[in-house]
Amino acid sequence: RSAAAVAVDLLLITGAAAWSWFSSYGQVADPGSPVPFLVIVLCARVPVYFGLNIHRVPWRKVSRHDVLWLTGSALAAPPVMAALFYLLPDPFTLGRLPRPYLLFVTEPALYLMLLSGARMGARTIAGNHRRAARCMRTLIVGTGDAARSLVWQIQESVTDYNVVGFVDDDPARRGMRVLGMPVLGDTGDLPGLVSSMRVGQIVVAIPSLTPSRMREILLVCEQ
Repeated sequence: RSAAAVAVDLLLITGAAAWSWFSSYGQVADPGSPVPFLVIVLCARVPVYFGLNIHRVPWRKVSRHDVLWLTGSALAAPPVMAALFYLLPDPFTLGRLPRPYLLFVTEPALYLMLLSGARMGARTIAGNHRRAARCMRTLIVGTGDAARSLVWQIQESVTDYNVVGFVDDDPARRGMRVLGMPVLGDTGDLPGLVSSMRVGQIVVAIPSLTPSRMREILLVCEQ
């Protein structure tokens, strides 16, 4: 599986380079062959790819941190490419091309778009399949810092929980979206929401809640 992911990444790297070339020079009368550019891109990208261990992160567990790491790898290779084009003789040169800097702008952008897009897509598909198969549908009480932190951790991890939304007694929060999840109502709506949304678990994420208010919410949950 790891070897297959590396092979797909190499195809995406090559595809990004080819896309960059043809988007920059597709309308030029005689831009020459793109093969030297593709070779230089691979010579620069592959060491950076393995040197930064991009291949070590499973696609279905990719996080925002990993996307930032991909961004770093996208920016690290163009100086190496420029040095190779400067040092190597023809045909590894861009001197005859109009606006060669376009390649050093579009190639990193397309590289980042394809590699991060493939990873986020794989993670989304895997997460949706897992949630649909056996994850517990969870409703969060509260929309403050503790609730946001909890939901963010669930979203960033492979867990057995599927957050379907929030409830909050602040009327101004009703209808809002927090971390992409809707605020579905207040605590008085819990019995109906549990039934209509097939909720298997309710998590109260309000550290400042008083004991009396906690008991009131628990009584509502027991209905």
